[in-house]
Amino acid sequence: MTETNASDAPSDNSHDLRPLAHHPGGASPSKPLTTTHTASSRPEPLPNPINNDLTSPSTSDLPTTPPSLNYTVRTCPRLWWMAIFWTVTLIDSCILPITLYFTLHYLTSLSPNTVFSIVTGAIGGLSIVEYAIRSWRLWKSNSTCRPLGEPSRWAFDFFHWIYSFTWLICMVELIVGSVPDEPYIRLLALVPATFLYVFGLQLLLFDFMARFGIRSPVPISSQPRGEVPRNAVFTLVEDVVAVDGSAGTEYRERLLARYKASETFRAMMQTMTWFWGWGALVTAVLTTVLAFALENKEVAYTQGWSVPFVWAMLWAALSWWYVERMLKVEREVWRGSKDVPV
Repeated sequence: MTETNASDAPSDNSHDLRPLAHHPGGASPSKPLTTTHTASSRPEPLPNPINNDLTSPSTSDLPTTPPSLNYTVRTCPRLWWMAIFWTVTLIDSCILPITLYFTLHYLTSLSPNTVFSIVTGAIGGLSIVEYAIRSWRLWKSNSTCRPLGEPSRWAFDFFHWIYSFTWLICMVELIVGSVPDEPYIRLLALVPATFLYVFGLQLLLFDFMARFGIRSPVPISSQPRGEVPRNAVFTLVEDVVAVDGSAGTEYRERLLARYKASETFRAMMQTMTWFWGWGALVTAVLTTVLAFALENKEVAYTQGWSVPFVWAMLWAALSWWYVERMLKVEREVWRGSKDVPV
C-alpha cells in the first residue's frame, strides 16, 4: 500500500481508506452500471444530482491514474501503532467491562452498586485520552488539520461533534444505570449499541439527504452550511485520517480531489455507506433486543459488551477485502484497459 506518482506503475495510493463507496447518480447496486474506457477516453465524473459539486475536465487532459492521496498506512510505524491502538481499545472497551464485573462480583464482598461504580469509572480510559488529544489538535492556534476554510480554533470537524454527542449519551446511561442500589444491568449493557445507533443513523441520514437534495443546516467538516451533504463515509474518512491519522488539512484537499475525479471511488464509498450504516443499525437493534429478552441478566450484559465488537471486526475484514478489490478496479478503469461494472 505504497503511494506512487502518476507516472509510476499502477500502484494505488489510497489503501488507508478501507471502507468507502458511492454509486454514481444514485444508481442501485442491484443494477450494475458498465463503463467502457479506451486509451483515448479517460473516466470523468458524471453529472450527479447527489454530488452537484463535481467537475468534468476535458478527457484529453486527464491522467492515467486517479489523483494521489499521498498517504498510506503501510509503513512500519503506522501499522504497529494501529495494532497497538486497536488492541488496547478492545481490552479497554470490551474485555475490561466484562472481566472487571465478574471479578468484583464473585471474588469480593462489594455491593452491586459499588461494583458497577468501579466498572463505570474504569470504562473508556483510552477513549478519553484520545478525545483530549483530538480536541487539542483541532483547537490549538497553529492547527494543521482543521476542515477546509475554517480558520477558527472552535471549528471542530463533524466527527468530533458527533463523537462528543455520543459520549454524552453514554455517560447518562452509565450514571443512571449504576447509581441505584440494584444497578440497571440491562441498561448498562447498551453503551456499545448506542455508538452503533448514532454511527448508523448518521450514515443513512446523510445518504437520504443527498438523494433528495436536502441541504444541511450546519457545516459538515469541510462543507459549509447550506450544501447538500456528500457521502457520509467521505466525511468520516476525511475527519479521522486528517486528525487521528495525522494526515492534516492537505489530506482533506486530496481526498476531495479524488472523490470529484473518480466515479469508481464514489461508487465504492456509497456501497460502504450502506454496508456500515445498515450493519450498525441491525447489530444495535439485535443487541438491544437481547439485552432485555435474555432471562439471565449477566448473559445480557456480556453480549451487550461483546457482540458489537465482534460485528465491527467482521465488517472491517470484509470492508478491507472489498476496498482492495475496488481500488484495483479503479486503476484499471483509469488506464482504460477493462470494461468494469461499477
